[in-house]
Amino acid sequence: MTDHGGTKGAAVRVVLSLYVLYLMSMFYRSTNAVLAPVLREEMGIAADQLGLLTGTFYVAFAVMQIPIGLFLDRFGPRATITVMMLVPAAGAVVFSQAQSVGELALGQGIMGAGCAVGLSGAIVVFARWFPTDRIATMISLYSGMGNVGILLSATPLAAAIGEFGWRDSFLFMAAINVVLVGQMFLLVRDAPPGHPYHGEARETLGAIFRGLGEVLGSRAIWPMLALAFVSLSMVLTIRALWAGPYLADVFGLDAIARGNMLLVFTLAMLVGNVGFGPLDRLFDRRKPVVLAGAAISAVALAGLALFPALSLWAAMALLCVLGVACNYIVVIFAHGRALFPLRLVGRAVTLVNCVNMFGIAVMQVATGYIIRGFPATDGGAPEIAYRAMFGFLAMCLVCGMLVYTRSKDIPPSMERAAR
Repeated sequence: MTDHGGTKGAAVRVVLSLYVLYLMSMFYRSTNAVLAPVLREEMGIAADQLGLLTGTFYVAFAVMQIPIGLFLDRFGPRATITVMMLVPAAGAVVFSQAQSVGELALGQGIMGAGCAVGLSGAIVVFARWFPTDRIATMISLYSGMGNVGILLSATPLAAAIGEFGWRDSFLFMAAINVVLVGQMFLLVRDAPPGHPYHGEARETLGAIFRGLGEVLGSRAIWPMLALAFVSLSMVLTIRALWAGPYLADVFGLDAIARGNMLLVFTLAMLVGNVGFGPLDRLFDRRKPVVLAGAAISAVALAGLALFPALSLWAAMALLCVLGVACNYIVVIFAHGRALFPLRLVGRAVTLVNCVNMFGIAVMQVATGYIIRGFPATDGGAPEIAYRAMFGFLAMCLVCGMLVYTRSKDIPPSMERAAR
């Protein structure tokens, strides 16, 4: 299971410890689908403000990727994750006390900045604990099971809000956040015993920035960045923001019913996350796997856009297809990581994640303006507004696919041969 002499038990301990903390990142980024109708009613927040509010999380998340990449390669993932994952707890406290849209956005931004390390830090750890050709599988399993955090932001969060209110619910999550950071610091190590990392001299500041220049200057990574920009943003724009209002406005579902439907949607995302990772090793190809997932996602979005008066179950079926297919992003991460040596893995992975998260922020803000552009009916957006939003996302995805076709495939077998 591990390279370089690490024990199987230690590797499992490291993965599980990182995983339970990663649940917090996934929870924080997905709460607004349940919160949106509540905030709309309690604080009078409009659709474009909801998009801007949620987009703030992802802008902060994206902006922090490059410095986090430098921190990961310079100070190691254990120290970087420990410090950065305390930040979302502070953001949750700020969010819980907010009295205006600006204060809500500040809380979201603080949470997003800290959560930026969740996946990137784990990928750097995996790169040292596991063989290179298994990285996509590890990312897939990790991010797939991380969807349990999104599950917690569906029916359980809706129930907690109904019982305790959204403010106290966020205070409780902040406390849990701090406890989980503590256990991660105690249990995780940057690399297994005997790994060359332990004997390496730390890079100087100049070398750190020269390495960043190597990553940014690589023409090979740019085509996959185009698809990374519009990949996960498709499903998270819907799941983290518009799925709740869509189910309320178009189908008239109450909070618990919406939470149940979001739970089904998230389970589909979990299945796709776990299923996509091994496909690059199964077919010994990465590029075709990515393009197939993107094409299926585009078809699902087109179906939601083109067909009026869908039944609830037809709409949910298309959302679930999207939830399964959108997980080709894990293969993009492995593809991007394969372009660079191990010393640059932090900077390479965080660049991909930076573009990925900027895409989410841009799409959430843009879709807020699209939906706001249609006259509201009975306090909510009309069906045509959501169909226009789905159509916009489908077109953006197709454009990203066209650019990605220019990328060079790097099969897992090529990495094994090079080791």
